[in-house]
Amino acid sequence: MMAAVAHGLLTIGGGIGLYTKARELIDGSTAWTRRSSIVNVVAWPFTALLPMIILELWFSTAMAAANMATWIGIYLYRAPEHEDWRGRSV
Repeated sequence: MMAAVAHGLLTIGGGIGLYTKARELIDGSTAWTRRSSIVNVVAWPFTALLPMIILELWFSTAMAAANMATWIGIYLYRAPEHEDWRGRSV
């Protein structure tokens, strides 16, 4: 019973994170440096997806996958125009 409650709370938390990042991705005036978003793009599969897959938390895994997709979108579409792929000013 407690595991189901924990899984539900984890999924709700992931949904809140997804909602806030999706709003930032949709808002054309938002800018996130690539230096800050690339850390999430690279680490997310190992720090969020893999543990949830191992624990068989499928709803949370789906939410984490959607969150990772928003981080990729933020990396690709919300970086300032004067940055290269690593977040360095050019």
